[in-house]
Amino acid sequence: MTENELSQYKALKTRIERNEKKLEELQERDIPAVAGKVKGSSRVHPYIETYFPVQVSEPSELESCMERIRKIEMDIASDQGKIRQIEDFINGIDDPELQSIFEMRIYDKMNWINIAVELDEDKNRTTYSRKFRKYIENAQNAPIAQKTVV
Repeated sequence: MTENELSQYKALKTRIERNEKKLEELQERDIPAVAGKVKGSSRVHPYIETYFPVQVSEPSELESCMERIRKIEMDIASDQGKIRQIEDFINGIDDPELQSIFEMRIYDKMNWINIAVELDEDKNRTTYSRKFRKYIENAQNAPIAQKTVV
């Protein structure tokens, strides 16, 4: 996980909220109705074929709306997956201080000076930014566990 990927957390949350609003608007949208006919049998004469007038949603408009809904749902699912990856990365940090640094920097969007004030006023901001970047660098360079074939 890179610092750039981690910094997208708030933007992803905002995008999900915006897409959920769009999705709600599309689902509540009134699609124009058009007149149509369906084939059925008469109640009086059950085996006589009859056509009944009905009102149906405009097929092309309905399909267009459903396609946009599907795309938005896919975007939301993708963004939620990215958010889960970021949260799993941060939750996987064993050091409580380092985890707090990541939470304040990524979730709360705090700057380094405020993080230093929050955690320990004796240390300066560069101490925490170095820890943050060093952990990311080590996590990127860590060897990936390989599966052995039996």
